[in-house]
Amino acid sequence: MTSRNYFNASKICSFHAPFNFIKGARGRGKSWAFKIRAVRRFWRTGEKTLWLRRFEDEAKQTAANFFKPVLIKKLGLNENNYKWDGRKGYLKNRRGKWVDFIEVMSLAAYQSKRSADDEKITTIVYDEYTTTPEKYRMYRGNEVEHFIDLFVSIKREHKVFCYFLGNSEAIIDPFMNYFGIRYPHETKEGYFRFKDNSVILCLCMNTLEELEELEKSQTYDGLVYKALKGTNYFDYMYHGATKGVSEKPVKRPLNARKIWQFDFGSKVSVYIYKNELFCESGIDSKLLVFTDKPNPSYKVQRVLRSSDKQNFDGFVELFKSGKLHVCDENAIVGITAILRLFNLI
Repeated sequence: MTSRNYFNASKICSFHAPFNFIKGARGRGKSWAFKIRAVRRFWRTGEKTLWLRRFEDEAKQTAANFFKPVLIKKLGLNENNYKWDGRKGYLKNRRGKWVDFIEVMSLAAYQSKRSADDEKITTIVYDEYTTTPEKYRMYRGNEVEHFIDLFVSIKREHKVFCYFLGNSEAIIDPFMNYFGIRYPHETKEGYFRFKDNSVILCLCMNTLEELEELEKSQTYDGLVYKALKGTNYFDYMYHGATKGVSEKPVKRPLNARKIWQFDFGSKVSVYIYKNELFCESGIDSKLLVFTDKPNPSYKVQRVLRSSDKQNFDGFVELFKSGKLHVCDENAIVGITAILRLFNLI
C-alpha cells in the first residue's frame, strides 16, 4: 500500500481553528497522525494532549495499547525517554524529568476534568467520535454539551484546539449538527471551512482511483481487498461506513402528514403515512413544538415530560412495531431524545 496517501495532521492544524473534524475511511492513519503529533509537539513546545473516547471501557482499552511497537520505533521512544502508566504517557523533558504529555479519558467521566487548570493542555483529540445509533442511545446526558463544557473548562485563559476523528458521514454526528454544518456529500476529499474559519472539515475517504489501484495490486492488502469485496465488511473497511447500522435513511412520502414537532436540542418533525412514521430533521417554528424546556423562539410550544407518554400511545405502538423510519442522519439524533424520554430505548 505504498501508493496510498496517509493522513498528515500538519495541514489541518495550520488553520488554527478551535474545532476540526477529520472524516475518512479506516486505514488512512488519522489516529496515528495525531499520536505522532502529540509526541513531537511535547518535545518541541512542552504542550500536552488530552485523548478522548466516549465510554470508560473504550478509554481503558485505548490506554492499554496506545502506542503500538511500530509507532514507538518510528518516534524513537525507548525505556530511557518514554513510559506509560495507567491512563497517562510520560516523556523525559530537556531537564531529564518525567512529565506526562498525554492522557486518555472518557467523555462519560468528563466532570473529573472540569476544574482542571493545566494550561499545558492545548489539544483535545476525540477519537472515534462518530457513532452508531445503538451507542449513542447508551450515552447518558447531552454528549455535545458535555464536550463543550469540558472544552471551556480546560481552555480557560489559553488556546485549546479540538480534533474530532470519525469514519463516516452516514451515521450519527450530533457535533456537526450542533455547529450547523451541512455535510458536502458530493465529494470525498478536501478541506472545507465554516463559520468564518472557526470550524474546519477534512474529508480523506479512499478515492475511486486508490481503490481501483488497490484491487489490481498483488500485495497482501490487495488480496484482502479482493477477498472482502461484496461482503458486509467491505464498506466498513474501505468506504467509511459504520458496522452494525442497518437502518438507512428513507425518503419521506410526498403525501405524508406532519403530526408532531420536537426540539430537544436537535429539531425533528414526525410525519405519518399509511400507518408508518417518518422522522425528518427541521421544524416549522409557526406550528406547535414540543420542547425539553421553554424556548423563546417558539410562540406555540409545550414542555414535554416523560409522564406525557400516555398521550403518545400511537407513537409508542408504531415504534414498537418497527414502523418508525428516519429520513436523514440528523433526524436520528432528534428522535432518539424522544425515545429516551419515553424510556423506549
